[in-house]
Amino acid sequence: MFQQKRWPVALLLVSSLSGGCPDTGGDDNPSTSPPPETPTPAVAQTTPAPTVAPTPSSTPAPTAFPLPSPTPEAPATVTPLPAPTPSPTPALPPTPTPPPTPTPPVDQDLDGFPALEDCNDQNPSTYPGAPELCDGMDNDCNGETDEGLVFNTYYLDEDGDGYGTGDPVRSCAPLQGHALQDGDCDDQSAQVNPDGTEVCNSLDDNCDGTVDEGLLTTYYLDADGDGHGDSNTSLTACSAPPGYVADASDCDDTRADVHPGATEVCDDDDTDEDCDGVEDDRDFDTDPTTMTRYFYDVDKDGFGSQADQGSLFCNDPSTSSWTFVPDNTDCDDNDPTSNPAAEEVCDGRDNDCDGEVDEGLLTTYYLDADQDGFGDPEQSRAACDLPPDHVTNDQDCDDDDYTINPSATEWCNGLDDDCDGETDEEVLTTYYLDADQDGFGDPEESTQACSLPDGHVTNATDCDDSRPEAFPGAPDTCNDLDDDCDGIVDEALVCSSCVLRTYNDHDYLFCTGGLSWEDAQYQCEEAQMNLVTINDADEDAWLIDTALEYVGSGPGWWMGFNDREQEGVFVWSSGEPVTYTNWDSGEPNNCCGSEDCGTFIHLDINVRRWNDLSCTVELPYVCE
Repeated sequence: MFQQKRWPVALLLVSSLSGGCPDTGGDDNPSTSPPPETPTPAVAQTTPAPTVAPTPSSTPAPTAFPLPSPTPEAPATVTPLPAPTPSPTPALPPTPTPPPTPTPPVDQDLDGFPALEDCNDQNPSTYPGAPELCDGMDNDCNGETDEGLVFNTYYLDEDGDGYGTGDPVRSCAPLQGHALQDGDCDDQSAQVNPDGTEVCNSLDDNCDGTVDEGLLTTYYLDADGDGHGDSNTSLTACSAPPGYVADASDCDDTRADVHPGATEVCDDDDTDEDCDGVEDDRDFDTDPTTMTRYFYDVDKDGFGSQADQGSLFCNDPSTSSWTFVPDNTDCDDNDPTSNPAAEEVCDGRDNDCDGEVDEGLLTTYYLDADQDGFGDPEQSRAACDLPPDHVTNDQDCDDDDYTINPSATEWCNGLDDDCDGETDEEVLTTYYLDADQDGFGDPEESTQACSLPDGHVTNATDCDDSRPEAFPGAPDTCNDLDDDCDGIVDEALVCSSCVLRTYNDHDYLFCTGGLSWEDAQYQCEEAQMNLVTINDADEDAWLIDTALEYVGSGPGWWMGFNDREQEGVFVWSSGEPVTYTNWDSGEPNNCCGSEDCGTFIHLDINVRRWNDLSCTVELPYVCE
């Protein structure tokens, strides 16, 4: 607190004796006064010098000096008397030099304490008795700094997430850029700290010393890119690295055509394309279109009998005793000179097995004007040898265009490219009108075209093409309409009082409307769920606490546990294995021989255990 100082009376008196106040506009320090000047003669005084009146204090009054003689005896510093008009007058006698004015104590910061008492005379908040402040200074001049203040420990927090790191710092005031808690393992990222959520990113987000714990997946090298990996080469990662898949069922990762589900085909190296452990002729799944039908060749002329139906093989089944061939065009399998490869001669027999006798002596040839290998059936000639620009077939339907013939590919162009008598067969696409532009077409409004017409789509799954909010997969609302095109209007639970809750990434529907166990299971299935399966004590406790938010007491809630199929053998309606039970004492007891369905919360909110009841009792239920 600022204290007012009083100057000593003696100093004030001395100042009085010196003829005026300490501050006369000149230098306050007598030791630094300028040297005396030669006096200027003063104007002669015609009146006697005034007499100084005595002061009322006990201090003697200052002595009055008489006027000096006109002639000065020696040079002296005098105070000239003011005169209206300077004129030569006799000089006054020398005036004695007054005693020096005492210098008051120095108090530069004006806090009421002179420098000799103040421990810092440059700071007005520092003086004896001042309140101690948190500023690293000795405010009260007792030789101690910041004493009696509360100090906290701070840690450098560069990312501002409330957790610091490094050496601790003690301070009685909050420190900018510091936090009261340490333990940050990456002080350059605000998302990384002991309260952070671990995500799969190769970082220790929650500073527990482990990276991506519980989040990694095993992936397998898929060198051939067929979607199936090599079980011998794997790694763990947050997501599938390039060239890796989650499947490890490939039996040959060097061939993209070899993997589970591939088509088994006949090949020279007997490859097991579908990875089922058997190949080619040993695999009943071998594509029959890649197999060859072999026929028994009795006369061993390389052609099987026309009467033989043959059998499919990948490899020739012939042995030293039995000959099989992939041809059954022999018209006489007991004569090795009669077969489709034999030359027809004029002998009254069908030497070449074409059904005609002695044919081939004359041949009908057809003009092939467009040189596409197919002749014009309207222009032919018979000859023994092939004439120029002719062929032996008459299958061309347009002999002026070489792109049109039986071996050509049918294109969607309004022409019969493959000469089968049909135009654009099997290449036209059926498109369906999408009037409401929701991406789903009207099955009643369609057209065939080579390309997609405006306002059409390739599917015909819209159940109401006048409502863009109605389409397969749309959310169903309680509106007496089939919004999701599944044939059901306002299917189960849409208009119910069920409440959706989530626990450990699972969705649960808490339905307070009482139903029998069977009806409750049906409603859950309609919602593509099952009555809840309880896998552990934590889930059990959460279900009980949540259920009690909606129904405070009662005989319990239906769960999926039941022994309806076999008495005493309880199973979950979801088909999941039984990993946890929480039966109440003496339960299940199949009371009265009819209790086959389980409930959680037995009779009262204080009994947080399971009970078996008759499946016909109507209770609230939980779907999962």
